[in-house]
Amino acid sequence: MTQTDNHPVLAGDEEIDRLKQRMVKFKASYSSWKEPADQLRKDLEEILSQLMKQNELVPAVLESRLKSLDSAVLNVEEDPSIDDVANLHDFIGLRLVFLLADEVAKAVKLICSTFDAEPPINKGEKLKFNEFGYRAIHIIARIPKTWISNPKYSKCDRIMFEIQVRTLSQHNYGVASRVLQYKQPESVPPSVQRSLLRLAAILELVDLEIERVSQEKLAYSVDAMKNLPPDGPLNVDLIIQILERELPREHRVPDDAYPELFDELIQNGVNTTGQLQNLIKDFRKTAMALNKQVAESVVKNDPAYTDKIGKAGAGIYYTQVGLVWNMLKLKNRA
Repeated sequence: MTQTDNHPVLAGDEEIDRLKQRMVKFKASYSSWKEPADQLRKDLEEILSQLMKQNELVPAVLESRLKSLDSAVLNVEEDPSIDDVANLHDFIGLRLVFLLADEVAKAVKLICSTFDAEPPINKGEKLKFNEFGYRAIHIIARIPKTWISNPKYSKCDRIMFEIQVRTLSQHNYGVASRVLQYKQPESVPPSVQRSLLRLAAILELVDLEIERVSQEKLAYSVDAMKNLPPDGPLNVDLIIQILERELPREHRVPDDAYPELFDELIQNGVNTTGQLQNLIKDFRKTAMALNKQVAESVVKNDPAYTDKIGKAGAGIYYTQVGLVWNMLKLKNRA
């Protein structure tokens, strides 16, 4: 204890003063970084979206957030080393959710090769076989040093961001644990632990079953295309395989509107694999010529068209599904 102006000063008061100083510095830092960091967040979300699309990965969820001041202040209170937003590893947070575990693995590899990333952290590795808890992969990263020369990113080299990558089942568990406020196993009352164990097991089983269905779907498609009867009924899997075989791959995009095309084909009397193949054979040339014409119009900034898949410069406007849709229109006009 020290004495100042006849008033006792406790050691704890010194800690409070230091916290106040750090808090003032941190809030000033947050205020100055909030706008550029939020713009970086938007850019990163778009970069991740394009990166996944280019590699034919379709996230079920792609979202981002800037850490709120109230949430960030809690980090300052808990950690004496934090007095600047550059000390936060998750000032910017992004999340990608995929249906399949192998898509998660591919996405993690792409992210780590694109950004200046630390080794990924698998949140489920520390869990024992009989424990439940949050499972996902977290990646702490910065923008690559090669980007700093771009004026857009020249001031963002100090900012870290965290990217979470997980399956849909892991996402469901993460949301449930947050809503129930059971983020840690030890925080769960014993009477509830058994139910949460059961929930974790069910969600893990869901992941395994989704993976099995995906493999069965692929095996079916490959086997069916080896011996494709012309009078065989259409389904979405066969449509995908026929379009892949009969149309240029450059027009393929992930998550195309195959179910909607299936409905349209059936409504227009194209019910079998042979009828779809004949449709493509009869109208492919005209549909491809129309595609080239529209792509050229986009390049010339024709306001009637929007380059939805970003390939007009390469002469590609319609996706494979779009090409077949046009073929149906041509057929109905004939």
